[in-house]
Amino acid sequence: MKRQLAIIVSLLLSTIGTQAVDEFIHIAIVACGAARSVELLASVKSSLLAARHPERYFFHLFHSKDDGNSVFIANVLSQWNKVIQFSFEVLESRIPSNYSSLFAPCACQRLFLHEILSTDKVIYLDS
Repeated sequence: MKRQLAIIVSLLLSTIGTQAVDEFIHIAIVACGAARSVELLASVKSSLLAARHPERYFFHLFHSKDDGNSVFIANVLSQWNKVIQFSFEVLESRIPSNYSSLFAPCACQRLFLHEILSTDKVIYLDS
């Protein structure tokens, strides 16, 4: 019995800290409008500069399809990605149509992150 317990404890201790090593840290930021895009970039840069392992960061960046900032954001982040390794995707804000008339286009995007993203854990940064 003691030997079985020792084996179980040994197996548990050997898995602590190794399960999350292969996973990304998912960070979502919603930014609509030119001013918010600058804030989005500041949030990304701040996160990367404070990170121990920025290569594990995966940014999900949402913008309004009408603001035309996706190319600007992608270009800036691609330049940064040459210096420091991280992952990102730029997505259009998507909320259900019954909510679009109640709120501004990006105001409630964070409520629907679970429907858009394929991860069950995400850090939301407000811009």
